[in-house]
Amino acid sequence: MRTVAETPHISIDWIAKKASVWAFIATIFFVTIFSLIALLQEVRVRIEKEERRLAVVAPAITRSIASELLVGDERSLELLNEELKRQFNLSSLEFVKDENICTVRAGSWRKWVPTFESCLAVPLKEISSSLFLVVRSRTPELGLATGFSVVFWFCVPLILFGLFTTYRIRKELEKSIVEPIKRLARDPENWDGGEQPWVAEETVALYRKLQSYMHERDLEKDKALTLQTQASIGDMAAQVAHDIRSPLAALDMLATGLTQLPEEKRVLMRGALGRIRDIANGLLDKHRSHPADTGATETEVKAELISTLVEPLLSEKRVQYRGKLEIQIDSVVGPRSFGLFAKVNPTEFKRVLSNIIDNSVEALGEKGKVVVETFADKDVVTISVTDNGKGISAENLPRLMTRGETFGKSSGAGLGLYHAKRSVEAWGGDIRIQSQESKGTTVQIDLPRVAIPNWFFSQLVLKPRSTVVVLDDDPSIHHVWEGRFRSLKLRERAVQICHFSTGEDASRWFERSENASPSDVYLIDYELVGEAKNGLQLIAEHAIAANSVLVTSRSDEKTVCARCQKLGVPLLPKNLAAFVPILFEGSAQS
Repeated sequence: MRTVAETPHISIDWIAKKASVWAFIATIFFVTIFSLIALLQEVRVRIEKEERRLAVVAPAITRSIASELLVGDERSLELLNEELKRQFNLSSLEFVKDENICTVRAGSWRKWVPTFESCLAVPLKEISSSLFLVVRSRTPELGLATGFSVVFWFCVPLILFGLFTTYRIRKELEKSIVEPIKRLARDPENWDGGEQPWVAEETVALYRKLQSYMHERDLEKDKALTLQTQASIGDMAAQVAHDIRSPLAALDMLATGLTQLPEEKRVLMRGALGRIRDIANGLLDKHRSHPADTGATETEVKAELISTLVEPLLSEKRVQYRGKLEIQIDSVVGPRSFGLFAKVNPTEFKRVLSNIIDNSVEALGEKGKVVVETFADKDVVTISVTDNGKGISAENLPRLMTRGETFGKSSGAGLGLYHAKRSVEAWGGDIRIQSQESKGTTVQIDLPRVAIPNWFFSQLVLKPRSTVVVLDDDPSIHHVWEGRFRSLKLRERAVQICHFSTGEDASRWFERSENASPSDVYLIDYELVGEAKNGLQLIAEHAIAANSVLVTSRSDEKTVCARCQKLGVPLLPKNLAAFVPILFEGSAQS
């Protein structure tokens, strides 16, 4: 198959020259045709002239012939015929009885010059009514000089006109097509032919289409560059968010134990930690596509880790209301909120909780506090939203979750709590509102608690003489685990703790550990910055899935969860490392 690069092309100059050549050939062709027409016209004129001459001399010839016929002397008649032919320039004299025999006959070409015969039939009434004298006369030859003169004076102007027309055609082609296209090919962006009235409309249309194409191409290039830049920024943002979450988990653990600090300092620390968490969640939220990460649709219901739904939403709400400086939105995170799963639709759950928080903020006015807490009571997971706003009167409280009922909001349609009630009840749960005027309101969502999925790491069980390996590129997460292990005095119980910050060091340890125990536990981070392999790849490479736990801030990514399930590796969100229960020989410690 011939490719575009191999396809032969022709130039505009070649087209113009070709047009000129064909115009000249057409001129020669028409000159030849018109020359023949001119010659034939000249012959016709001469024949008519000769016929008129014969008509004039015919009476005299007839009288002379008739007198000789009456005498009857054949010798005298022959001599008279010869004399008449010489006198009147005749080719022949014949006696016939049919006047239709007289026609114009083409003679021979003599020296390339055509000759013709003129004929006239004259009745001899003096002798017989049926006898005719046929007089033939050869038309004067159209000599070379005469023919050339006719052709010359007729055709030379036509030839000159054809040459002039050919010249003008080429010049016009060059002016209106060739030169504009050459300039357009040399510099399409600065072509000025569109301003000239003599440029062909098709060339101007081509220029406009080319400009439109170039504009669209530039837009596509800019768009691609923008997308590439945004993707790079998104990757960087995700990396920053990942790096922030590790020290944040350590700070959260430290903050819970700093009871000796004054109240105002503890409040300031919690606010700063919340702001850092908001930044990390916001960066991840912009980097990811929620439907692709969660794999959920608007109607799909599945077991969800409630804390991973609540925390990002609270971050969004803090950003949404950051303009209200006196409004505080807090969450209570601790062991009570660890490992709580319920069957919900994640998108609808966030919508319900978002509407409840919005109502609480509106009830606060310009100053107040909203606290969101997640905890479990036996088989029920409770999400509680409490505010210290103006509260709701006792008579209005029972009507709140009725369709169309709203209080204290001029633009309210009375649909938010109504839809929240329908959604929660569809999940098998219940929603309750408790409120006192001037004191505040508490909205509680109760959902059936479901079993912890196999992919979630619910507790860390350690045995004597076992080894715990922590692989993470962030020192702060090592401090979190070290602090928890130190409080359990694991080293006094013959439990060895190994810390690695690179996959290469951990791989060497795995290769040397020939006496690895089935009770060993490997706490491995997923993303190891600057390394070719991630944590799951190292687990698969060393065949240690049965002893491994993936501790990562990417627990809400569908691809990571799917890979863990395929390898049979449980997963622990990194921000829950400070709260996962640790058991030692059947005794629960934390």
